Amino acid sequence: MEKTKCVPFFLFPGLACTERLFEPQKEGLVPVCRVCVPAWTEPAAGECLRDFARRWGEAVWRAYYSPEVPESERLDPAAGCFVGGLSFGGMCAPFAGEVLEEHGVRVFACFGLATIQDGTQIPRSSRFLWRTVNFLPCGGWGLLKVLCGASLKCFSRRFSMPRRETYLQLLESPCRRSHRVLRMIVGWRDGRAEYSFPRIHIHGQRDMLLPLRKLERESVSRILDTGHLLTLTRPAEVNDFLKEEIRRILDVQE
Repeated sequence: MEKTKCVPFFLFPGLACTERLFEPQKEGLVPVCRVCVPAWTEPAAGECLRDFARRWGEAVWRAYYSPEVPESERLDPAAGCFVGGLSFGGMCAPFAGEVLEEHGVRVFACFGLATIQDGTQIPRSSRFLWRTVNFLPCGGWGLLKVLCGASLKCFSRRFSMPRRETYLQLLESPCRRSHRVLRMIVGWRDGRAEYSFPRIHIHGQRDMLLPLRKLERESVSRILDTGHLLTLTRPAEVNDFLKEEIRRILDVQE
């Protein structure tokens, strides 16, 4: 078991999400790996999703593996790692993993949580809705913040914990960040890419944001009876699945 503790698992957060989204994993996966939530990288104007995700991967390399990191804190590339993410973070994770492998870090697997496998799986209705929200660069997101703030103030006691957390994260996320991230998602139309590491997918049956019906069902490893924020609504089931898969993969490496 000591061997697995040193294996990092880089979990990339999604749109308007902070690392609090992965608190259940940071605590629950301690026996099998070390969960690391990469610091947010600011999107550049006009940047596409793939370029942004690769730049995020470079930032992970510099923060955890590069010679600039003090030796006592630097991770060992030879130990390998896992990557993954929820929603937008899951879209970025395989591209970031690709960058880490280019730097000599073995990526054992990529876990996609409530995400999509390529840009062709975004529903037309979602593209239309997101384009509408993004029509006014900051005004649309500013209005959403006002509505979220008013809802929390007036109806917070009636909301479930995941719903409150969603509203709080939208309030904390800068409008420009939300606008640029959504623009990248709407503009992502790339088809399925091939990677040297396996991709393991877990999704919610009732996910309305990125519906299960748009995915290739045979590529989804586990389906849970929940919505989009499955790390918060089904933390025990998500953690059990991740631990099972991580142990299985690491056992093969021995």
